[in-house]
Amino acid sequence: MLASDQFVQEIRDRGIYFLFPRPPGTPHLSICIAEGLEELGIPFFADNDVYAKPYDPNSAYLFRQATCQPADAALVVADVVVGGNIDINPVLGFLRALNHRAAILCMSDPIVMYDFPIDIPSFVTHESKNVRPDGWRIPWVFGLNRDTLTKIDAAKRASNARFPAFVRDFRPSKYQAVRQVLDLTFVKPLSRHFQIDRRLDDGGRFVPAHYERLLSSFGCLAYGGDFFEDYLQNEYYRELAIKLPKVRDEGPHVIRWDSWRLWESFAAGCATVMLDFEEYGFRMPIIPKAGVHYVGLKFDRLAETVEFMAADKERLLVIGEAGRAWALDHYSPKAVATRFIDEIAKAYGQLKSN
Repeated sequence: MLASDQFVQEIRDRGIYFLFPRPPGTPHLSICIAEGLEELGIPFFADNDVYAKPYDPNSAYLFRQATCQPADAALVVADVVVGGNIDINPVLGFLRALNHRAAILCMSDPIVMYDFPIDIPSFVTHESKNVRPDGWRIPWVFGLNRDTLTKIDAAKRASNARFPAFVRDFRPSKYQAVRQVLDLTFVKPLSRHFQIDRRLDDGGRFVPAHYERLLSSFGCLAYGGDFFEDYLQNEYYRELAIKLPKVRDEGPHVIRWDSWRLWESFAAGCATVMLDFEEYGFRMPIIPKAGVHYVGLKFDRLAETVEFMAADKERLLVIGEAGRAWALDHYSPKAVATRFIDEIAKAYGQLKSN
């Protein structure tokens, strides 16, 4: 039996242990994987009671504090936050003591500025072909959890028709220059053909009204991120000896591109408007096709895209449905958990062969 096949069997028999050495919050990547593990019948454990299921009337925790030890499981996964003054070195030391039966999950916004270990497989979001920090990085994405899918199913009962509107409910925030640029260059001409729904909900985005608007609109503007270029071309930064990620060329390139909104839009069957994945080098396990699963934007062809959207509104409905089917096929919890196990098994086999 191949080492990777043997490791998969160990995971099925002994399960996965999740560690949450992180500030309070929702460990979204772990949630998506764990919900898929439930569907696959694979056991998992945690170092704490974490995530009271919002879709469960009994508010049962998805992760229950284990009576076993991390080393009893086939794999230990640490869901970490990076950036600021957060030090993950203690957890890295703990993982290294587990004889390579370990992995890292991370979806922090400043992830592109952070070097991950070269000896621990790290599943990280916002990956780019054009901006490459160091480390053993496996491209990952936010994906879909049951809570999002449940809320969208509930919103379907309240929304029976789609109107020629696009949801643009970005809350003003720092480091979102992509949205600001596209407001100036794309949204304004788009507004001549479609209503732009800019309403913001009290209590945050994760409320029924948000999902109902997604279900009743043609589409959703789901892009985001900031720009990054080779700052070491500037002698000021070279003299400061600042550690920066490797850049494919001078740039600029788009970073911090993934979001909950992107996956909500896909799952709601909206015509999802997003920067072109291929054009801007976004790395993810399975890439959607522009013009089939989503509306892909290129900064030098925005007028053409507006013309396409305005000329064939029915096509937008077809793209929305295709995008939903694609997202459910590849990024619902069961699909995500299956892919995670396959990827970590390949990584384990690679370590064994070294």
